[in-house]
Amino acid sequence: MPKGEYEIFEALNPFFEVVMEGLRGLVDGDHYFDTIAEDAFFEFRYHFQDSRVVILEYEVHGKILSGGAPYDNIFISVITIKNRKIVHWRDYMDSLAAWSALNGSS
Repeated sequence: MPKGEYEIFEALNPFFEVVMEGLRGLVDGDHYFDTIAEDAFFEFRYHFQDSRVVILEYEVHGKILSGGAPYDNIFISVITIKNRKIVHWRDYMDSLAAWSALNGSS
């Protein structure tokens, strides 16, 4: 995509900047679109028009009971509900935060 065409996506620059910061040193390209391979496949695990799917973002703060180390983590849970019961739960969390707290490292 020629760089002039990126201007139509200017409202998404905050998103692009976060992604580019997270991928710094790992991908080639000056703009988000420059980093995407021509045969890239994007999979979106949620469907906002499906009222059965709820997306929760939350934090937990506490201490590991066995050693008293602090534990802080952020989660995103994608929950599917059918007949008013949870039928599927997918969690995304900071695994390094959990590992570090359990092993007493920071």
